[in-house]
Amino acid sequence: MVYYIGSIEKNKNNGETLRFYDKLEKEEYEKLDTAYCTLKQFTSIYNYYKMVEENRKELYKAIKKSKTNEEISCANYMSYEKSTVYNINRLTINFVGIFYSYINNIEYDISREYGKNSLHYEKLQEITNRYFEYNFEYRFLYRLRNYCIHHDLPINQINYTIGTKLKDFAINSNILMEHPEEWKHLETDFMSRKTISLYDVVNNFQNLLLNFNKEISLINKKEIVEAMLLLARYIYIPLDNTLLIMA
Repeated sequence: MVYYIGSIEKNKNNGETLRFYDKLEKEEYEKLDTAYCTLKQFTSIYNYYKMVEENRKELYKAIKKSKTNEEISCANYMSYEKSTVYNINRLTINFVGIFYSYINNIEYDISREYGKNSLHYEKLQEITNRYFEYNFEYRFLYRLRNYCIHHDLPINQINYTIGTKLKDFAINSNILMEHPEEWKHLETDFMSRKTISLYDVVNNFQNLLLNFNKEISLINKKEIVEAMLLLARYIYIPLDNTLLIMA
């Protein structure tokens, strides 16, 4: 196998020409490939974070809009449940599903790249365990995904006052605890939270998620910096932006 440094030339008509320059030794190519994979993993974590946050924001906006958009009466309760509650449940399931995938995807990537006996994996476990232990929203949403898959829809209660438009979409913890196997480490939480406001959970989760992603993204900070410095040696962008040279 022969490896080359190549370039892509862009002309004024937006055409592209591929050219080859110096050869690369196999060892040099493998270093570049490792650096590329490191940055690809970093980008993947960020993209997953964006998907989680976009799903969170979509759910938050839907709840906020629905809290005051329509007065519930005995006459329209059934139609309201079929439309609005259906949509909130759908968005909630999407949100907890992508959050669960985000966590497990990071764990898979770190364990595959560095091994489960590595300091990187140890740091990952420290971060996830800390957030799980000290943040109700984190552990609740993480467990809620399994509940939705194996048992029922998340929203099981709407708190509202007849004659007003104010309402809150809630989750009754007594109903959740009908399946205690899904709620390990949350028993104490549910003792003090008989009713869980989905609006509050989703709202409080925004900064928590941001801080969590910052910590997770820099588990392999040393490798990320080394990869950027290595790849920078093979990239050249001239002043006219017509040429990009890369390995």
